[in-house]
Amino acid sequence: MLVLDAERDVRAPVGAVWRALADYRRYPKWTGAAILLQDPARPGELVYRIRVRTPGRDERAWSFPGRETTREPLRAIGWRFGMALVFRLDIGFETSARGGMTHVRHVVRITGLVTVLRPALLRRIFEPVVETMLRDLEAEARRRQRRGA
Repeated sequence: MLVLDAERDVRAPVGAVWRALADYRRYPKWTGAAILLQDPARPGELVYRIRVRTPGRDERAWSFPGRETTREPLRAIGWRFGMALVFRLDIGFETSARGGMTHVRHVVRITGLVTVLRPALLRRIFEPVVETMLRDLEAEARRRQRRGA
């Protein structure tokens, strides 16, 4: 198992952060690191897509089918993607209000055969995604706060 865990104090209220995390339709507008897509024809199913950049290779997009696993408004949201034995991603965000700011914890757990075969590659790919998501989330939450959305 590979666990990536990052935290950040976001300068926006927890409601603005939550609305950004729960609004899957807008992910492509505020982050390029990872995108959640919903298929209206398949309620409850999601696709998680990341852009993969490795030295000496063209950029690629990786997509994984999955579903939402956790939804506690203003507190936690999570998803599970991939195939159980080969590659599984458990992704989550936890939020808590802290003096006018929001503390956000972003955890990605990767399990399956690929973590045994290519742990360094997975870390190289997913660490920047985790950090970029937190940075982009703060920018989107602050935009939402300014717009009153």
